Amino acid sequence: MLSKRSAISFLIVCLVISGCGGGQTTLPTAVPSYTPPSSPTLPPTSTPEATSTPEVIGTATITPTATPLPICHPGETVESAANGSLPGYVDILNVSTRIKGSNLTAVFSMSWLPDEIGIDRNILGHGSAEIAWGVAIDMDNDPNTGASIPLIDSGYGYEYALQAVNYKQGKEQQGDIQSLFSDKTHVWEYFHDGSSDINSAGKITVDKDAATLTISGNIEGISRESYLHFYAVYFPTDTRQLTDEICQR
Repeated sequence: MLSKRSAISFLIVCLVISGCGGGQTTLPTAVPSYTPPSSPTLPPTSTPEATSTPEVIGTATITPTATPLPICHPGETVESAANGSLPGYVDILNVSTRIKGSNLTAVFSMSWLPDEIGIDRNILGHGSAEIAWGVAIDMDNDPNTGASIPLIDSGYGYEYALQAVNYKQGKEQQGDIQSLFSDKTHVWEYFHDGSSDINSAGKITVDKDAATLTISGNIEGISRESYLHFYAVYFPTDTRQLTDEICQR
């Protein structure tokens, strides 16, 4: 037989768990457990990649290629740019030279050469320079000695000039260059006082198809170190001058 305390304990347990006898005791409603809201998930902070600065190894200096200066001595070929504003027989493309002993030969390649030209034109005054192809020669390659060439009014230090040149003398005439200048090609000597004189006769040969004009003459004392200045000149009028030059000083 249960004691009074045991009977009371049994009753409480019975009521809590399932009730005793035929009835059923309702269990208390379960209180939902609280789950605290989660903190929002932030996107990971991106770390910007460091921008690399190329390491400077050295500084390059670009120097433009200089146009080589012409070699203005016998035995060389010197070039000149074409100039469409000049008549073809004044526009020099290149000149090649050679010396054999004291004889100098210069071959002028021109833009073109006509079948005939006119000289001693009536529009010019008597004695006026009209047309010329020539080589001014500084024998000792010293610009402090010698003289200038009045025909071209350019440069200084020259003792001689080999040139085919016409100064108006007679009546106007037409003809091919070689015929007209065969007796007008000479070696001229220039003096310190500004005077000049014909030293010796020269020779001219013209090849119209090749557009070349060759002049040659004897110049005592010329050497491969002598300085050469090439020119072609034409005077449309007494006061107007057209000139093409290579190696002018």
